Amino acid sequence: MNRSALVAAIADRTQQPSATVDAVIEGLASVLVEAAADGTRIHLPGLLTVETVVRPARQGRNPQTGQPMMIAERRVPKISAGATLKRAAAGE
Repeated sequence: MNRSALVAAIADRTQQPSATVDAVIEGLASVLVEAAADGTRIHLPGLLTVETVVRPARQGRNPQTGQPMMIAERRVPKISAGATLKRAAAGE
């Protein structure tokens, strides 16, 4: 589902104008980006959790040469599905 289909589906279910729903999705995206930059955890019970985690430095291999190399530590976003979302994906 792309953004316009998502906006249309939410607008239909909530009986809100598409422009309002689009503005809310834009606001959500903004909050998620700011939270990732700050390291703030966002938890929507049953649906998902978005947090920033530190992936430690590790040894890897250059795929072209096969030589070992160090991969630096970095912060990455982590998204975990909640119980309700997991059950829906499993078809329960």
